[in-house]
Amino acid sequence: MGRIVEASPEIPYLSLKLSFDAAVILEIVEKTNRPASVPVESGRGITVNQTSPVLLEVIVRLMQLLGTPEDISVLAPLIIREVLYRMLQGEQGALLYQFAISGSHAYNITQTNRLINRQYDRPLAIGHLTKSVNLSISALHKHFKRVTEMSSFEKIATIILRCF
Repeated sequence: MGRIVEASPEIPYLSLKLSFDAAVILEIVEKTNRPASVPVESGRGITVNQTSPVLLEVIVRLMQLLGTPEDISVLAPLIIREVLYRMLQGEQGALLYQFAISGSHAYNITQTNRLINRQYDRPLAIGHLTKSVNLSISALHKHFKRVTEMSSFEKIATIILRCF
């Protein structure tokens, strides 16, 4: 959750949410022929950084597609891939890559998050979550909190509240 405290026509605020598929992340990393240096224990799953001019230019091009809706279906997927490429080249590239490595803690937490979001309308047992990502309850709680900055129980409560 966030709040914009200052924005104007002279100093605009741009917010954009993009979701990336792990397979696309791996495909782009493979095509760059650059070995990904990924720390064993990655940092938080959310971070704030200054946007590079190159990344900002790509994002602006993506947003400009709103002015030509007929181009969106063809060009948006290509530009989104470029956004991902630029992000992988940036200072948080290794962290982003971590979410695509099957078996990494970040990947497991992403899978847990997806499971929680998909099954929010059904009873959800922590044991089922831990089994689905092959982690113990304590490991799931520890890594979930580190990656999302909230406990798995807080996440479940947030989804429940969103339903009302």
